[in-house]
Amino acid sequence: MTQRKTNGRAYRSPLRVEQAEQTRVRILQAFGDEVCSCGNGDVTLRQVAARAGVSAPTLYRNFSSLEELADAFWEWVEPKFGSLAKVERPEDLPSLVEKLFVRFDELQALVTAMLLTRPGRKMRERGHARRRQQMVQALSSLTRHMPEADAHAVAGLFKLLVSGSAWYQLRQDWGLDGAAAGRVVAWALRALIGELRRNPNPLNKEK
Repeated sequence: MTQRKTNGRAYRSPLRVEQAEQTRVRILQAFGDEVCSCGNGDVTLRQVAARAGVSAPTLYRNFSSLEELADAFWEWVEPKFGSLAKVERPEDLPSLVEKLFVRFDELQALVTAMLLTRPGRKMRERGHARRRQQMVQALSSLTRHMPEADAHAVAGLFKLLVSGSAWYQLRQDWGLDGAAAGRVVAWALRALIGELRRNPNPLNKEK
């Protein structure tokens, strides 16, 4: 048993807790490996269980659905890239993207699969709204005086630059590795931020 009563309180063996966490991580790693190897085929929980070397009931005790597993995987892997949630001001974005693109190189198979395969795209889409909101919040000091539609467009441009899609295109079409792509995108971000600091309403067509 994983628990027993001690003085009226449930006791959980530290070893059992550690083993349970190791099993959970193994399942998450297996899910990522399945996404990388499946092409446009479907990923199933049974496939993940087989790759992780666990029984189907064990997997279901950890994740009740493929959607829950996909969300947990993204929550687990996102800190490996660097999160927009930690960006406190626009000027933090250039250094973030430089680190981010180098990390994309290190996790190239996974990032490419998330961009190009059906399961990968589905997983990314589940976090789109949250990541868009994080970018909007990161840029709020630059865009607060803009019309809503203009602020939305500016956030979209920044999000495009700070993305796996930008890294992939610069790598595939221009032969830039993550370090070189990160430097040029960081330069573009600094130029945009500087312009927005000087001109808080740059898309005003009446000027």
